[in-house]
Amino acid sequence: MTYFADPWFQLMCCVFCNRSARTLEAILSGQILLLYVSTILAVCLGMVVLTLAIEDVYLLLTTFVAFGYCMFQMFSFSYLGTELIEQSEAVADGIFNSKWYEEDVKVQKNLSFVLMRTKKPVRLTAAKLFVVTRDSFTQVRREPYMLLTIVSIS
Repeated sequence: MTYFADPWFQLMCCVFCNRSARTLEAILSGQILLLYVSTILAVCLGMVVLTLAIEDVYLLLTTFVAFGYCMFQMFSFSYLGTELIEQSEAVADGIFNSKWYEEDVKVQKNLSFVLMRTKKPVRLTAAKLFVVTRDSFTQVRREPYMLLTIVSIS
């Protein structure tokens, strides 16, 4: 039997990962919301700068660098959130595909609790307002353009 196929090892990994995810959520939740809001505002402001200062090359270059940095940072958190969800959902498959039935009854009961816990995947949120995923990254990338369109129509 390999080390990773051991149900007891999977149980300990699941407990450790859930604790780590809760700590990560507690630390980053408010910061991610601030990042998303500030990125939307920065992109809106940057689009205004681009429309007004189209001939200033230095200003255009710094605006594009700022766009790239904001988008990269937001994408990094979005990628992390999506991976966290996918890996937490994969725990149930890993336990189910292991030879859990060959373990003693105590380990089987512990694994059944882990399986019940995996019905609710671990998620990274932005201050509990929305789940941070690649889909939310795409949505936030669209928001400034919609805001600029609404403002330019008015």
